[in-house]
Amino acid sequence: MIGLSHLKEDATLVNVKDKLFAKLLRSRVSFRLSKEVPAVPIPLLKYQPQVSASKVGYVYDEKMCRHFKKDENERPKRIKVIYEKLVTEGIIGRCSKVEAKKAKEKHLELVHSKNHIASLKAACSKQSKKRNTEAKKFDSIFLNEKSEECAAFAAGSVLQLAKKVACDHLTSGFAIVRPPGHHAEPSKPRGFCLYANISIAAKYLLNKTSLGIKKILIVDFDIHHGNGTQNIFEDDNRVLFFSIHRYGKKDQELFYPGDPGVGSYDRIGKGSGVGFNVNVPWENDFGFGDADYTAAFDYLLIPIAQAFKPDIVLVSAGFDAAPGDPLGDCCVSPYGYYTMISKLMNFANGRLVLALEGGYNLDNLANSALSCLKALLKDEHVSSEQIPVKDSTWNLILK
Repeated sequence: MIGLSHLKEDATLVNVKDKLFAKLLRSRVSFRLSKEVPAVPIPLLKYQPQVSASKVGYVYDEKMCRHFKKDENERPKRIKVIYEKLVTEGIIGRCSKVEAKKAKEKHLELVHSKNHIASLKAACSKQSKKRNTEAKKFDSIFLNEKSEECAAFAAGSVLQLAKKVACDHLTSGFAIVRPPGHHAEPSKPRGFCLYANISIAAKYLLNKTSLGIKKILIVDFDIHHGNGTQNIFEDDNRVLFFSIHRYGKKDQELFYPGDPGVGSYDRIGKGSGVGFNVNVPWENDFGFGDADYTAAFDYLLIPIAQAFKPDIVLVSAGFDAAPGDPLGDCCVSPYGYYTMISKLMNFANGRLVLALEGGYNLDNLANSALSCLKALLKDEHVSSEQIPVKDSTWNLILK
């Protein structure tokens, strides 16, 4: 079991490893690690549409399309195709629009250093050649004259949506934003990410005591490890961070972000945050799908989250584990994403905020995002073909 032996439930220190494993043994048929292990059942959830338009929110603004560079995977069309799909399917008309707003500098500083913010602004104000030189100082970053402004809109939009859900103006929502945020660290941008969108929102909610948010679950199912989010909350026991991601080698190189040990299953936090950082790394393999993610949720995330009892759930919703993604090499279907979101809605009275991270196959990106909003609206979804759980997934769960 991934280590959460130091997790506190209320004020009492409990041995969660033993408690959760015993619970799993009581509630499920014991399984053996063999070729005969059955697929995890993914039942069709018989939800009826019952969430009104005023209760599920979304943020979208084409201002965030102004950050771009030719031939980059992280491009403006990513958010456009999601929005167009939601319009075509009649979803947008059933949701409440939240105005996109730039994050104030004081909110950015909840996570980022003053130097980080000032450096980004300065780089974006330079002439093209000098700006490109500045961007090359960082890992997988591109900049144009509008990049910092777009990033501030992305961070501020996630914050606005999270605030409305936290104060119960909305039950849940999806921030269709870019650039993404989960790789950004306190002192540097990284991996297409300029500001740490989800982390800024989480810090704001925790600091705004009038909202009553004392514990936050952050779930990151982007195919890449949320190194930035982990870095920011690794010593904070108010935040339980759960990341499912590929890890290990791809074509003889470490899978991005590629920091040795950072995304490992035994990286469980530090200081007061020991036990509150949970990594589920798909190691040295690819092709993980719905059943693998469902197994990780059912045998790891859900029991741990039940013990943690979050007041709100924030989701780094990256869709680069979908089929055909040029970076992910996995096969999570739209129904797989629907299932994960549906399971998360059982926590925090359904207070759930999704923020777009990765996902670069445009068709599957749009369909996956559509499925997530269908889950928030409690619409039915057609089940996908069942694929057996990989042996490596069971081995990881038992570590």
